[in-house]
Amino acid sequence: MSGRRVLVVDYSIGFGGAAKSLALTLDGAPDVHAVLLSSQQDDILETWFPSRPVHRFRRLVNYRTKAQWHAAVPGLLRPLAGKVLALADLVATHWNARRIAGLIQRDRIELLHLNNGF
Repeated sequence: MSGRRVLVVDYSIGFGGAAKSLALTLDGAPDVHAVLLSSQQDDILETWFPSRPVHRFRRLVNYRTKAQWHAAVPGLLRPLAGKVLALADLVATHWNARRIAGLIQRDRIELLHLNNGF
């Protein structure tokens, strides 16, 4: 396999313009070996990137999750619920970071491309 080995991280809640733009960009860069890492749990990326490997990670907290927790928890318990959510998110983030580091090492990634978001 020749070309620059790039890990492309798609950190979005839903499919939109960033992924479409990325598909067009990668189509114009045949010498790039892109490995996709996405927080999306559906199969839409396989449709747009049929010849590229797609790995998934699950985000625990996003703005929708925070809003749902805020609405569901009674007022006095919100600070405690926020701390529990933050701790759970920290554990999930650590787990995902270890998995991503292993993926980078295993696939000998040379460059990291953050396609959107954080």
